[in-house]
Amino acid sequence: MARKKRKVNRVFISLLILVVSLILILLIINQNNKNNYEISNELSFHNYDFMNLVKDDYRYIYGDNSQFGIDVSSHNGLIDWNEVDVTDLDFVYVRLGYRGYTSGELHLDEFYESNMEQLVKTKLKLGIYWFPQAISEQEAIEEAEFVLGKLEKYKISLPVVIDLETIHAEGVRRANLTNEERTTLTNIFLERIKSKGYKTMIYSNYYYLTDFLKLEDLASNYFWIANYNDNIDYPYNFQMWQYSDQGKINGIGELVDYNILFNEFN
Repeated sequence: MARKKRKVNRVFISLLILVVSLILILLIINQNNKNNYEISNELSFHNYDFMNLVKDDYRYIYGDNSQFGIDVSSHNGLIDWNEVDVTDLDFVYVRLGYRGYTSGELHLDEFYESNMEQLVKTKLKLGIYWFPQAISEQEAIEEAEFVLGKLEKYKISLPVVIDLETIHAEGVRRANLTNEERTTLTNIFLERIKSKGYKTMIYSNYYYLTDFLKLEDLASNYFWIANYNDNIDYPYNFQMWQYSDQGKINGIGELVDYNILFNEFN
């Protein structure tokens, strides 16, 4: 009887190992599909070799032309840029403003004017970004005109950025838009900005770009990818990488985002 029980136990353990192994294999396959199912041959692929990416303390360096920068908004508080150590900075992106994701009201970032007035006096390259919530063509145009009006007295050298992100909250006004509608509204905003001579760039992450937009219809813009892993898995052309949201810069009290610009915008 004891010998029979041991044999049953061995069979049970073997079956258990087999089941666990199958589950692990399915999880790996599912993860690979999740990462790759959106791959499109209609889009151009980047040719970065991340083996050449060097990290010097907190700053990433890629070849001879890469640049390091941060982006700031009211979340970083009021900044006295005379007190900021800008030694290692090549550029700064400033949030111009946003549309409320429930109210729909247009807002200028609380510290936009302060940041811009100070930064234009430095030698840093400067850009702005906008957080949209337009749900109609009229609102997309309204957002673009708002940005252009607030931008006209400042000289910037970097593309105007639209910040596309998922919002996890109740009552988000864009929650029920289709991918086609989001893409169309994004293009309306960006084309209006381009009509005034500015270059344009889309800030987002792999998940949002492939799950919430028709990426092929936005390929004429530059891309700024947020990915906080050491290995960025976004396969298509992009120019900037936001690799950390836990950065520290002397003179700025709150944490900042670290970014690398791989090449000049041509």
